[in-house]
Amino acid sequence: MVAFPPVKINLGLNIIAKRADNFHDIESVFYPVGWTDVIEVITTENQEFNLKMTGQPIPGDPTKNLIFKGYQILKNDYEIPGLSFHLHKILPMGAGLGGGSSDGAYALKLINEVAQLGISTEKLHEYAFKLGSDCPFFFTRSTNVCFGQRRNIGTHKY
Repeated sequence: MVAFPPVKINLGLNIIAKRADNFHDIESVFYPVGWTDVIEVITTENQEFNLKMTGQPIPGDPTKNLIFKGYQILKNDYEIPGLSFHLHKILPMGAGLGGGSSDGAYALKLINEVAQLGISTEKLHEYAFKLGSDCPFFFTRSTNVCFGQRRNIGTHKY
């Protein structure tokens, strides 16, 4: 299964405070943009997780990647078959576009579909919040006014 995780731009980003959990309280308007990375996932015979990355180099430990973290979060609560992911990274990193967050959110969606877990949209949003405060936005693909804390973020869709 292949997906194209989009990015967003922040219109009027206001960072209120940095919290102890390294997330931020924010006020912003998230506006979806049509630029995407590409993620492919297939089931494998073994029970292992594999992540191949091509395109833009992603520095650092691959276990810090939000695709891997999303897999780990779901693996704690569900029986998941072996999965092989291929992330083709096109989007720039560190530009505030949310590319990594989008990749993580879409990994949750893909795992739910490929493994036929039947996780509700509401529950997927809860899991996405564990990855990052902007991750649930990528399930909506519509303009959102966002404010508040990670767990209690308020959104208004336009």
